[in-house]
Amino acid sequence: MAISNDAEFKRTLASLAVPRQRQVAARFVQAVFPLSGDARIKTALDAAVRPDVSDGELAMAAQAANTARVESFTRCGRETDWRAQAGHFVAKAAAASLDDVGVAATK
Repeated sequence: MAISNDAEFKRTLASLAVPRQRQVAARFVQAVFPLSGDARIKTALDAAVRPDVSDGELAMAAQAANTARVESFTRCGRETDWRAQAGHFVAKAAAASLDDVGVAATK
């Protein structure tokens, strides 16, 4: 099935089980990970895509991603430091991909 618009994408994503939604989100973030380079994000994403990941591993991954998100926020405020800003948004997306474990605060 080809997805041709935003509404179809959202509907298809919503039809997936939460663990599968997490895997899809993490795979997307892996595609933009080079904009970050933070090892905590890579480790969190590697855990998020594993179908056999434990709840404990997910909680640790979510905490690591959220910590990276918080720490990167202070760096992204530098004027014209686009790399730092990109790193913050990658960290935020990684934290959001793990939000179903109830640890990462992405707002």
